[in-house]
Amino acid sequence: MRAVMRCLPVVGVGALVMGFLALPGSEERITMLLRDGRTVEARHGLEALYRAGDRRPQILLQVANLENEAGNLADSIRYLEAYISARPDDPIPLQTLVDLYQATGELDKSLATLEQLFAIAPSPESADKLLGLYQLHGRLDAEEKFLRTLFNTPYIKPDGLVRLGAIAANKNDFDSASAALDLFDRRSDIQKKTPRITLFHVLIEQRRYSEAFEKALDWTRAWKDSDSALDFTLTFARAGQDELACNFAKLQDATVRDFTFSAVESLVAKGFQNSARKLLSDWVMDPGPKTVGQAKRFLELSSQLGDGSMPYKAMFKLARTSGKERSAMLLGEAIVDGRGAASLASSRKLFSPRILRQRPLFAAKLALAEGNAVLARRYYATIDYSQLTSDDRTTWISLGNKLDPNGIYETLIYAWRAGQLAPEFRTALADIASARGDWRMRDAALRASDAQQRRTRLSRLNR
Repeated sequence: MRAVMRCLPVVGVGALVMGFLALPGSEERITMLLRDGRTVEARHGLEALYRAGDRRPQILLQVANLENEAGNLADSIRYLEAYISARPDDPIPLQTLVDLYQATGELDKSLATLEQLFAIAPSPESADKLLGLYQLHGRLDAEEKFLRTLFNTPYIKPDGLVRLGAIAANKNDFDSASAALDLFDRRSDIQKKTPRITLFHVLIEQRRYSEAFEKALDWTRAWKDSDSALDFTLTFARAGQDELACNFAKLQDATVRDFTFSAVESLVAKGFQNSARKLLSDWVMDPGPKTVGQAKRFLELSSQLGDGSMPYKAMFKLARTSGKERSAMLLGEAIVDGRGAASLASSRKLFSPRILRQRPLFAAKLALAEGNAVLARRYYATIDYSQLTSDDRTTWISLGNKLDPNGIYETLIYAWRAGQLAPEFRTALADIASARGDWRMRDAALRASDAQQRRTRLSRLNR
């Protein structure tokens, strides 16, 4: 009797459940419970249906959601796994299961389910999430495999292409690396430099030199970045492509001032003498020096190459080339300034009066160095102050103080009154005025010079 009494509660509960199940419209009762906010009773009813063998997907999904809401994550996962076994192509429950796996720290299941979700419902969001998890947890092989799956689909972003390119390049898989980075190059803002520099080096590894040349040329035209251009030039030289190294460096002069000189200096420093010599030899003939400053730089670099005869050979060749006489004179002037007039003695016949008249400043300097002050004054008198470059003005002042102090003073006064005096000449005007006792002009020139210096300092501070 006592045993029977002990069993009554169990029997009672069982009878209650069976009675519930026996009631017609049990699903309608659960719907009413949910509608009335009685979620606990609804959850118990659904669990009872499940225990009774009801495995219909809608029952599984409902009880999974209610277990999730109740905070019973393990039970929710169990029901969702059963649901997805029945309906593996339903994306929303799959996403919920991904989130539950992540919440319970089941990384492998989370990744596998996210992969399943992407396979049936690909999206940029799920691709990004999956890639992020691979990277976060160091799953490099899985990340690479997934990136290769994404390649040439709309779901791979520029960052993904860069990542695939870097992974492939590190494995010396240069075909895959160049394909990914080339796609990045075609799709993304040209100002993103680093992936393109990587692409350049990958193309060099593949010996696709012409393609690397054209791409690097397009990039540097947009970047106007001397450091990247130098890297490209040195890389061509390192690959034994002297011709491409020289041609690339020469084309950079259009966007980076005097880039050839920087390239030659870097090539010499890195031991690429052949490339440096070819580049400098090509440059001196085309385009050749346009200012005495460039000519002096040419002399310095030829000395770094250990080729003291290069300036003389270039000067002879330029002097005998139509339209290049001025470049020859500039080289001669640099030689005189750096090595003295005597160093030009054997080459003096190159510079006829017709040629010298094209650059009277050099002609005056050369005549004075040769001791012919009268001829020097004649040449000096033909110099047009307004056509002087900033590099030449200091030489013009220095020569004027020796050859024609009165004339230079009058020229400076005239330019001052016309408002055309270059700022750097105001101090020179003040010095000459002081030597002549013209204190009014000296004070005016000094005040103007001080005002210009203050404006310059203020402009720098405001940048």
